[in-house]
Amino acid sequence: MSRNVAVLRHAMVRMLYDPGFVAQIHAGGAPGLDAEELALLRAIDRRAWSTDRYRRSRSVQALIEEYPVTTAVLGIAAVDSFFSSDAFGRVLSRRGSLALDFGSWAQARGGSVVRLERAIAVARREQRPAGPGLVTKPGVEPLFLPAGVLDFYVDERKALGHDPVATLARRRTRAPRPVDGEGQDALLLEKDSAGQVQVGGASASLVTLLSFMTTPRTRAATLAHARRLGCAPGEDAETVDELLAERLLIERP
Repeated sequence: MSRNVAVLRHAMVRMLYDPGFVAQIHAGGAPGLDAEELALLRAIDRRAWSTDRYRRSRSVQALIEEYPVTTAVLGIAAVDSFFSSDAFGRVLSRRGSLALDFGSWAQARGGSVVRLERAIAVARREQRPAGPGLVTKPGVEPLFLPAGVLDFYVDERKALGHDPVATLARRRTRAPRPVDGEGQDALLLEKDSAGQVQVGGASASLVTLLSFMTTPRTRAATLAHARRLGCAPGEDAETVDELLAERLLIERP
């Protein structure tokens, strides 16, 4: 596919979601688009970009459903603004994940609670880099969070009820951003057989090891890291074998 076709396709998808980007195209141009590409986009009837007036709203709703507590902290307007951001444009240009890229964008705005909901989203998708070796099982996400963030998340998620979108639409104020406490909670997120992600506590050493293993590693590198975490020679191999038996680690050929 030529650069021209790919760039045009990405720009056209963004124009379907972002009226501001449409206005930018017609007013004077946009970064990354040359004169020929701008002319082709301007030749299209401008009304074509707004034929589905609820397209963006549906996508906002999907993000709220996946990031309900993040939305409670940031507000619905902030979630909506993602679709007018350059971060959204980058999702389209590299075929990224809308939900995961939103989580990355929102972390600077919502703090640690966004990291938790993004980790849940990663576990739900069972994503893991390709490659041979030992790797943390897709659907298992190790995570360190500042003390108190998980409790805040649990309380706020409960307050949002079974229909967080409706609850948030009725709210007139945002939830306070959680204050990070001293110390850290070591957590393990696991997708269960019903497709739900369960969050539980774990030892700091286990979470550290599994965090290291989210990138595929050789067995030698895995054993060496286990020893750095305090395993004695012999115990390192036993620990890794136990994690394989418990399906927290898997081995790829």
